[in-house]
Amino acid sequence: SQKDWLDGSLLALDPDDVSRVFEQMQRAMAKAVKTFQGVPGCLAVAKNLKEELASFSSSVQVVTALRNPGMRDRHWAALGEALGTQIQPDEAFT
Repeated sequence: SQKDWLDGSLLALDPDDVSRVFEQMQRAMAKAVKTFQGVPGCLAVAKNLKEELASFSSSVQVVTALRNPGMRDRHWAALGEALGTQIQPDEAFT
């Protein structure tokens, strides 16, 4: 769910699942925009959701990268150094 994705532990996210669900939502909204061409209210909602998904796309890419099974402690340390903070992924890391 959106709450799990946004507020839950990063370590609990399956990057393949996040990507799959996100792509399904994008396809559904693209289809909804086409379907609702003659229904202005529904079309506005579908376009709005499609735009929100487009803006969320970069977050999905970040989740996929951070949950890469190849991420090691040295990668987290380098990322933390680049960001100017210490990053220690644990269950509280959101």
